Amino acid sequence: MEAISSGAHFFKADLHIHSYGEGGSYDVDDHQMNPRNIVDTAISKGLSVISITDHNEIINSCAAAKYAEQKNILVIPGVELSTTQGHLLLYFEITQNLRSFIGQVTISADRRTCQTGIVECLTKAQQYKGFGILAHIDVDAGFEQTIGAFNPQMDEILKHENLFGLEISNKANAKWYTEEDDSDKAADRKRLVNLRLETLDKDSTDSLPKLMSSDAHTILKLGKNIDDEAKLTRLKMDHLTFESFRIALLSGSSRVRIESDLPDIVPCFDTLTIEGGLLDKQSIKFSNNLTCIIGGRGTGKSTLLECVRTGANVHTEAAVINTEVWPDVLTLTYIDEQGTKHSFRREKNMETVNLAADDIDCCPLEWYGQGETAMTIKKSEESPVHLLNFLNSFVDLSTLNMRDEELRELLRENKSELTHLRLDIKQKEDVIKIKNNFDAQLKHLQQDKVKDLVNFNLSLAKEREIRQSVVKELNELIKKYGIILSDKSFFEWFTNLDTKDIIIGSEYIEQVKKIVDQFANIVANKHSELIGELNSKISDLKQSIESWKAKDSEYQQKIDTKRAELEAKGIPFDLGKINRIINDSIIYAKKLKEIEDKEKN
Repeated sequence: MEAISSGAHFFKADLHIHSYGEGGSYDVDDHQMNPRNIVDTAISKGLSVISITDHNEIINSCAAAKYAEQKNILVIPGVELSTTQGHLLLYFEITQNLRSFIGQVTISADRRTCQTGIVECLTKAQQYKGFGILAHIDVDAGFEQTIGAFNPQMDEILKHENLFGLEISNKANAKWYTEEDDSDKAADRKRLVNLRLETLDKDSTDSLPKLMSSDAHTILKLGKNIDDEAKLTRLKMDHLTFESFRIALLSGSSRVRIESDLPDIVPCFDTLTIEGGLLDKQSIKFSNNLTCIIGGRGTGKSTLLECVRTGANVHTEAAVINTEVWPDVLTLTYIDEQGTKHSFRREKNMETVNLAADDIDCCPLEWYGQGETAMTIKKSEESPVHLLNFLNSFVDLSTLNMRDEELRELLRENKSELTHLRLDIKQKEDVIKIKNNFDAQLKHLQQDKVKDLVNFNLSLAKEREIRQSVVKELNELIKKYGIILSDKSFFEWFTNLDTKDIIIGSEYIEQVKKIVDQFANIVANKHSELIGELNSKISDLKQSIESWKAKDSEYQQKIDTKRAELEAKGIPFDLGKINRIINDSIIYAKKLKEIEDKEKN
């Protein structure tokens, strides 16, 4: 299996930074805001794309781009023009194009303002392969408040083809200039959006992307938004190049994200390793974006996807599972919303187990399998139930299904208990025969050359069964105790007993009622205390079991070491067969105990 490029990645960007000095912005006082220090600080803060955009000045921006040429960061030559219609950010591929452009606009002698209008600036920038973004549109220096009214000036700016985006300072304004805008000026902004789409013949989904940048004037603010969070903009780019930057803005709906809208961590699968079977010795590193499995017929694509599903401990009835092509061992690692990594291991003919000492037993996974979909379509022609079941698989109906199962269980319990007992007794002989057969197979394996491996796996399986059953059984006992001790029917009957017809024991009845009341009070008082203490012990028990469970990984290493020794010596063994025999032996031993317990009752 060959790994190929995972394609574009989201990179952190800060596209509005000011610098200090003669070649920088007039309003920056922080001496640390020099080109080299800005680049180095940006790298240290995890930024991959930046631009120094000084007020009507380009010297430091060009110096930073030159300094960063051999570094792992894209520094885009840029400038912020303080036009009479509002501030405008402009970006260019190379410094020479920026220099050529700046010579075409009119800058005041004190370099504080630009007398050239926004539309003309955008047009001139286009001649030098640059493009513009309206700066901080939601503050005083933005074009809305500078122009002061939604008039033809705004129309001409918004429908210019060389306007690639809108910068906002406050994340709350991310819906401006979209159909979701519900602000007081929503109608005017939506009119401008529709005008732009109509003029440029664009699709309704092709809206101007929103970006957030630091507008940093000090080194401490670099890479941070107005809320002092290190959350600005992410750009999905194939490479750290100006062309990839341009493509990201042109495809803003899918390639530009404001970080405040994103979760800190997105749950994902990390790796999958496979031992044995068709995909023996394969190790897959999943992409943080989209992982595609490409191959011809019969190369193992479906097998690999089923490995992911079973590794995630998600129910599947795929025929390939536990066949001769199925892995002996697969290990799937998953990173959850908290950034915690979980490792799930599944051996052939065994259940998936979490190798970490935590309470997560599966990974949330939505599944849309090709084979299942085709089968659903085929069966739906016969009965719509199949289609309903398929659609229900994408909705959490667990609570309703649980209640449905409870009601069905109550209906089943209405049948004669004797019938169940007779069936169990009749089955006992068959269960004993099957159990003895598996026990004999297991004993034979324990005398073979692989006996250590068998005993290791047997011990691990038995201990897992004990851990699963002990908490369950004790919780059932607590439930039974609670039901018994909470039964007040007798006490209520005796309290309301009509004593007027009691003649012989008239002098004792009140004393008896008093003692019964005392009895009821003792039960009521001790009930909560007993259940509380028992639940406390259950908590202690769970902690001990988790510590016990944590030792599994150490024992698993012994099993893996023994497997490696046997393989090195060329001793043949079938791990899937061993696990199946162990598993079946435990299952039928458990079944026999259940039948014998019913006989005692």
